[in-house]
Amino acid sequence: MHVAVAGRRIDPLHSEVKQFPLDQIEIVRQRMQRYIERIATHVYSSAACGTDLLALEIARVLGLPFTVILPFESQIFKEHSVIDRPGDWERTFENLIHLADSQNRLIQLHESSDNEEAFGIANARILGEAASAGGKEFATAIVVWERTPAPSSDWTAHFVNSATKLGLTIIDIPSV
Repeated sequence: MHVAVAGRRIDPLHSEVKQFPLDQIEIVRQRMQRYIERIATHVYSSAACGTDLLALEIARVLGLPFTVILPFESQIFKEHSVIDRPGDWERTFENLIHLADSQNRLIQLHESSDNEEAFGIANARILGEAASAGGKEFATAIVVWERTPAPSSDWTAHFVNSATKLGLTIIDIPSV
């Protein structure tokens, strides 16, 4: 099964809105691993702190192939979506990017980092890669979130809506 993964990033320090608190990492990791172990033959994700890096690291540990799809160049992505939140994400990001690149499984879309739609474009590519590689009957989307769309741009909700439109099975894992 080709598995597309997306979801919440770790909450910023002192965030009043709880979407993926740092203290939930281990429980989310365990929940994701149960599904990935059982169904995945290949994992597709971006590499933001939180859901994405947890899923990619699970795939790496299990020896599963994974493809990293970034909306823009990796160093810019790291500044915007990896090291701006609490936790030691940078080393994991660097290791996974290096491994994906060495296996020709790193896709950098080269969108502008000023383009808010770049994340939606990356979502579409992640889902498209999983669906085209395995066909809809052999592709699944895993989403990690608190199941409440944010009032402004919510790329996790976008991922869920896009996966639904593609007819993919969606595995919903709570982040809080």
